[in-house]
Order: sequence, then C-alpha cells, then structure tokens
Amino acid sequence: LVIGEVIGQSTGSTLLSKQLMRNRSLLQEIKFKTIFWCLKRYKKFPVFNLPSHFLSTLGEKAPVIFFTFLFGPQVVGFYGLAYTIVRLPISLIGKAVGNVFYAEAASLAKKDPKKLKNLSNKLIKNLILIGLIPMMRLLLIGPELFGLVFGDSWYESGEYARILSIMLFFVLVVTPVSRVYEVFEKQKIRFYIDILRLILVVSAFGFSFIFKTNPFGTLLLYSVALSFINLLIYIFAQRI
Repeated sequence: LVIGEVIGQSTGSTLLSKQLMRNRSLLQEIKFKTIFWCLKRYKKFPVFNLPSHFLSTLGEKAPVIFFTFLFGPQVVGFYGLAYTIVRLPISLIGKAVGNVFYAEAASLAKKDPKKLKNLSNKLIKNLILIGLIPMMRLLLIGPELFGLVFGDSWYESGEYARILSIMLFFVLVVTPVSRVYEVFEKQKIRFYIDILRLILVVSAFGFSFIFKTNPFGTLLLYSVALSFINLLIYIFAQRI
C-alpha cells in the first residue's frame, strides 16, 4: 500500500513537471505579487477547507475508535469489512462524478446559476437511480451475500452492511453536488455543518455508552446521524 501510494503520487508529479519543463516560458509569468494576491483573494479555501476536511475525516474514522472502546476488536472487524466493501464503489463513482460536476459548476456558477441548479437536480436523480438497486439488495439480502462471498463467519458483517447501506446511499447522492460550497465560496457554511457532524457522531456513541445499546443499535444511530448531515448538506447546497 505504501509503495503503491508513493508510485501513484510520484507519477502524477513527474508528468506535471515534464509538461512544465517543455514550456519553461510559463515560469517567467509567475510573480510573487500575483501569488500573494491569490492567497488573499482565496483565503477561505485554506482557512475553512482545511479544518472542515479534518473534522469530516475525524467524523468518518471515529466509529473505529468508539467501536473498539465499546465492543472490542471483533465488532470493529465486522464493521471494517462492511464499511470497506460498501464504501469502495461509492467512493469511486462519487469522486469521478464529483470531479466532472465541479468543472461544469465552476463554469456555470457566475454565468447561469439556474442552469447549474437544474444540472445538480438532474445529477441527483441519476445518482438515486444508480444507488437504489445496490442499496435495496444490501437491505434485503446483505448478510446472505457476505456469507456467500466471505464465508459464514462473516455473515454478521452483512448485517452491518445492511445498516450502513442507507447512510452510504445518501453519501453517494449528495457528495458530488456538495462541491457547490467551494464553487460559490461558501466554505464557512460547510465548516459549521462539519462541526455539527462531529457533535452528532460523538452524541450517537455517547448515547450508546450511557444506555448500553448493542452494536447494531449503535451503528443505526450513527447512520441516522450521518444521513441527516448529508440531507442538510443537500438543502444548504440548493439554497446556495
């Protein structure tokens, strides 16, 4: 994994530097005055995006810590497999679609915001159709699928996948459209939403600790909290 990451990052940097070296005249156009102007003009990106991404990642990784503390490594193993398997295709689709939408949104934001809103609604409808079938399949026969693919000892992991499927369905639908926060420079709103996300995640596991809920009930609380946050991200994106 480490070697793959190094090769992947190095290849990208090498290709970019080769293009720059072929056209060295571009280097002469770089001026410190312009760099500082850009830094001042787009200061919202580092000021809000960095802590926002940190809080978002913390909220995403928190279940591993809390599940270990509350239920032990076996439950973390079931959760980890379920989350990885369900999340992987969603991440691939969401990232690919999100990058394309981001490019389109950047060009339409100032020229035709109404068209951008229509585009985002159309995209959401298509993503709902894409995500609905696998979500329903996991809801209906998730444990049986995991038992069939990974063996009977991982049957319980399918139960976790069943609960996670609804939350990750929301992630698939909302994540690409959430790029409008950056396009319209409304990162501050997203930052506040990410603070609320972390509060709700901690509250869900705190509730579980106080009332001694089982792993399934705890995961359900966590999934509901994140589904609500993604719904909130969509609502504010539409208002923007």
